[in-house]
Amino acid sequence: MIDYSKATFGTIKELLPAFYILKKHVLDKKQEAVDLYGFSAGGGAIVNLLSILNSDRYIKELKQIGIGRNEKIKLLNAIQKGIVILDVPLKSIEEIIEARGNTKEFEFLANNYKETTSDLLILLKD
Repeated sequence: MIDYSKATFGTIKELLPAFYILKKHVLDKKQEAVDLYGFSAGGGAIVNLLSILNSDRYIKELKQIGIGRNEKIKLLNAIQKGIVILDVPLKSIEEIIEARGNTKEFEFLANNYKETTSDLLILLKD
Protein backbone atom coordinates (compact mmCIF):
# COMPACT_ATOMS: atom_id res chain seq x y z
CA MET A 1 0.00 0.00 0.00
CA ILE A 2 1.22 3.49 -0.88
CA ASP A 3 1.41 6.06 1.92
CA TYR A 4 -0.14 9.15 0.29
CA SER A 5 0.93 11.39 3.16
CA LYS A 6 4.55 11.27 1.90
CA ALA A 7 5.74 13.19 -1.14
CA THR A 8 8.51 12.58 -3.66
CA PHE A 9 9.69 15.79 -5.32
CA GLY A 10 9.34 16.07 -9.08
CA THR A 11 7.21 12.99 -9.80
CA ILE A 12 3.57 11.95 -9.86
CA LYS A 13 4.28 10.62 -6.36
CA GLU A 14 4.75 14.24 -5.28
CA LEU A 15 1.26 15.11 -6.51
CA LEU A 16 -0.68 12.05 -5.34
CA PRO A 17 -0.88 13.29 -1.73
CA ALA A 18 -2.43 16.55 -2.96
CA PHE A 19 -4.89 14.64 -5.15
CA TYR A 20 -5.71 12.39 -2.21
CA ILE A 21 -6.46 15.37 0.06
CA LEU A 22 -8.55 17.04 -2.66
CA LYS A 23 -10.48 13.80 -3.10
CA LYS A 24 -11.14 13.52 0.63
CA HIS A 25 -12.50 17.06 0.89
CA VAL A 26 -14.23 17.62 -2.45
CA LEU A 27 -15.48 14.14 -3.31
CA ASP A 28 -15.89 12.45 0.06
CA LYS A 29 -16.89 15.42 2.25
CA LYS A 30 -18.68 17.25 -0.60
CA GLN A 31 -16.79 20.54 -0.14
CA GLU A 32 -17.96 22.76 -3.02
CA ALA A 33 -14.98 25.13 -3.22
CA VAL A 34 -11.32 24.71 -2.43
CA ASP A 35 -8.45 27.22 -2.33
CA LEU A 36 -4.96 26.23 -3.44
CA TYR A 37 -1.83 28.05 -2.25
CA GLY A 38 1.59 27.14 -3.57
CA PHE A 39 4.81 28.71 -2.37
CA SER A 40 8.00 28.24 -4.41
CA ALA A 41 8.15 24.57 -5.48
CA GLY A 42 4.58 24.25 -4.19
CA GLY A 43 3.55 26.69 -6.92
CA GLY A 44 5.11 24.36 -9.46
CA ALA A 45 3.25 21.44 -7.89
CA ILE A 46 -0.07 23.28 -8.25
CA VAL A 47 0.64 24.03 -11.91
CA ASN A 48 1.42 20.32 -12.45
CA LEU A 49 -1.70 19.27 -10.53
CA LEU A 50 -3.89 21.52 -12.68
CA SER A 51 -2.19 20.23 -15.81
CA ILE A 52 -2.95 16.64 -14.86
CA LEU A 53 -6.57 17.46 -14.05
CA ASN A 54 -6.91 18.93 -17.55
CA SER A 55 -5.30 16.02 -19.39
CA ASP A 56 -5.36 12.24 -19.72
CA ARG A 57 -1.96 11.81 -18.08
CA TYR A 58 -1.55 9.51 -15.06
CA ILE A 59 -5.02 7.97 -15.40
CA LYS A 60 -3.82 4.70 -13.87
CA GLU A 61 -2.27 6.39 -10.81
CA LEU A 62 -5.33 8.56 -10.19
CA LYS A 63 -7.70 5.59 -10.55
CA GLN A 64 -5.75 3.85 -7.75
CA ILE A 65 -6.92 6.57 -5.35
CA GLY A 66 -10.45 6.73 -6.73
CA ILE A 67 -10.16 9.62 -9.19
CA GLY A 68 -11.54 9.00 -12.67
CA ARG A 69 -12.75 11.34 -15.42
CA ASN A 70 -15.95 12.40 -13.60
CA GLU A 71 -14.07 12.94 -10.33
CA LYS A 72 -11.51 15.13 -12.13
CA ILE A 73 -14.33 17.34 -13.38
CA LYS A 74 -15.70 17.70 -9.84
CA LEU A 75 -12.23 18.59 -8.52
CA LEU A 76 -11.76 21.20 -11.25
CA ASN A 77 -15.18 22.70 -10.50
CA ALA A 78 -14.30 23.04 -6.80
CA ILE A 79 -10.94 24.63 -7.65
CA GLN A 80 -12.62 27.08 -10.04
CA LYS A 81 -15.00 28.13 -7.26
CA GLY A 82 -12.04 28.79 -4.96
CA ILE A 83 -8.84 30.80 -5.25
CA VAL A 84 -5.48 29.66 -6.62
CA ILE A 85 -2.43 31.57 -5.41
CA LEU A 86 1.05 30.92 -6.77
CA ASP A 87 3.51 32.70 -4.49
CA VAL A 88 7.02 32.98 -6.00
CA PRO A 89 6.61 29.83 -8.08
CA LEU A 90 9.57 27.57 -8.71
CA LYS A 91 10.82 29.10 -11.96
CA SER A 92 12.13 32.64 -12.24
CA ILE A 93 11.13 34.78 -15.20
CA GLU A 94 14.76 34.71 -16.31
CA GLU A 95 14.68 30.90 -16.47
CA ILE A 96 11.46 30.99 -18.49
CA ILE A 97 12.91 33.55 -20.93
CA GLU A 98 16.03 31.42 -21.33
CA ALA A 99 13.96 28.30 -22.06
CA ARG A 100 11.27 29.87 -24.28
CA GLY A 101 12.80 33.04 -25.63
CA ASN A 102 12.04 36.64 -24.77
CA THR A 103 8.75 38.36 -25.57
CA LYS A 104 7.37 41.81 -24.76
CA GLU A 105 5.14 40.17 -22.15
CA PHE A 106 8.00 38.34 -20.43
CA GLU A 107 10.10 41.50 -20.50
CA PHE A 108 7.23 43.43 -18.87
CA LEU A 109 6.87 40.76 -16.16
CA ALA A 110 10.62 40.71 -15.48
CA ASN A 111 10.81 44.51 -15.19
CA ASN A 112 7.68 44.67 -13.03
CA TYR A 113 9.08 41.99 -10.72
CA LYS A 114 12.42 43.78 -10.41
CA GLU A 115 10.69 47.08 -9.56
CA THR A 116 8.41 45.43 -7.01
CA THR A 117 11.29 43.54 -5.45
CA SER A 118 13.51 46.62 -5.20
CA ASP A 119 10.64 48.59 -3.59
CA LEU A 120 10.15 45.77 -1.10
CA LEU A 121 13.85 45.65 -0.26
CA ILE A 122 13.82 49.42 0.38
CA LEU A 123 10.83 49.00 2.71
CA LEU A 124 12.54 46.16 4.55
CA LYS A 125 15.70 48.25 5.11
CA ASP A 126 13.70 51.14 6.64
